[in-house]
Amino acid sequence: MAGYGVAFWLMGQALRSLPIGYTYAVWSGVGTALVAVIGWVYFRDAFSWTALAGIALIVGGVALLNLGGGHGSH
Repeated sequence: MAGYGVAFWLMGQALRSLPIGYTYAVWSGVGTALVAVIGWVYFRDAFSWTALAGIALIVGGVALLNLGGGHGSH
């Protein structure tokens, strides 16, 4: 519970200077990738090249959002 509280507080701090669309994309993308990797490492979940490609697409999409001006002025 404390971890979630800290995470939401930190996201609130990020929202002071970043638009909500960019912040949510990073939040959900990184969260999804981390949960998949944690499941693979600690719980021995099945992990295929398709899953790795999906995680790479998530990270790449967040990077493109950042490079494409997703956090610029309105």
